[in-house]
Amino acid sequence: MDQIVARQRREMQEKLDAANGERDTLRARVGELEPVVAERDQLKARVGELEPIVGKTRVESALITEAVKAGAKRPDHIVRLIDQSSVRLEDDQVKGAAEAIAALAQDSPGYFSTAPQPSPPTDGGARSRSAPPPTAAPNDEINNAIRGAAGYPAR
Repeated sequence: MDQIVARQRREMQEKLDAANGERDTLRARVGELEPVVAERDQLKARVGELEPIVGKTRVESALITEAVKAGAKRPDHIVRLIDQSSVRLEDDQVKGAAEAIAALAQDSPGYFSTAPQPSPPTDGGARSRSAPPPTAAPNDEINNAIRGAAGYPAR
């Protein structure tokens, strides 16, 4: 019976030693992860600080884009003039920018040109192959035009 008790004691001691070893390993890993967790928390705080700035920038960018589309003479100034209370960021989309620009254009048409803004080319700016390239005037014609505009006789 003493042998059975001794063997069980030995087995229990081995299990206890193994558990203590695992505990020490886990404590070491926790110690390694603490700086990583602290850095993650700092980054989360920084993201929280930057989110309002990014949102404001996205709203301003959308307002400038809509102002350009509406023919604003100074789109960068429109952002300061517009009532932004109805413009908001929802689900990463700016809502109400076009309506706010339209309201300003109706209330203060002097900030906008009457000529519609040209739409960007749909071909990426490439020239159509069917249209011939513009012909340049010879240098003499250009020079004579400049001289005439400046009040000097043409050569």
